[in-house]
Amino acid sequence: VGFISFGDEDFGASRGWTEELVKKIAPLDILYRVSGICYDNVDLDLLKRLRESGCVAVHYGFESGSNDMLKVIEKRADVELNTRVASETREAGLQTVPALVVGMPGESFRTIAETTEFMKKITEKLPRPPIISINALVALPGTPVYEYARHRGFLGTTSEDEERYLLRISDRGGSSMKQLNLT
Repeated sequence: VGFISFGDEDFGASRGWTEELVKKIAPLDILYRVSGICYDNVDLDLLKRLRESGCVAVHYGFESGSNDMLKVIEKRADVELNTRVASETREAGLQTVPALVVGMPGESFRTIAETTEFMKKITEKLPRPPIISINALVALPGTPVYEYARHRGFLGTTSEDEERYLLRISDRGGSSMKQLNLT
């Protein structure tokens, strides 16, 4: 094994666990990347130690460059924190692919413009052209947006309609299906 890709939206949630991983993976001479790191628990010191231990990339689910949209999806972050983390990631020598979600309830031309400005700011020092992951919102069971979609009738009006929606989203990527328009 020469490369590991960690895909965990809670990676780094426990600082102690992350510190232990960094210590144990460093002597193995393995390159790795992290997708879905908890960036509200990241600082420059940790990012540098990740890099020194073999990490080459850290991918963040920034979701939006609008504080209004970050509140809607109940992110524990704001644009200022996201901007700091992106800057520190570059400073630590790590690559990144910022991920965004469009089509959230309340999304508007204004919030899209805010996200565009945010992306210009955080990608200005990335290699050209920068890689950005832009995803359509998918209402998944157990999330606030799913309950919103259910309450507003976007999933249909019967339990059979809801089941059809769930079958439609299972085992499919966001780009291969008709999306709910929650704007």
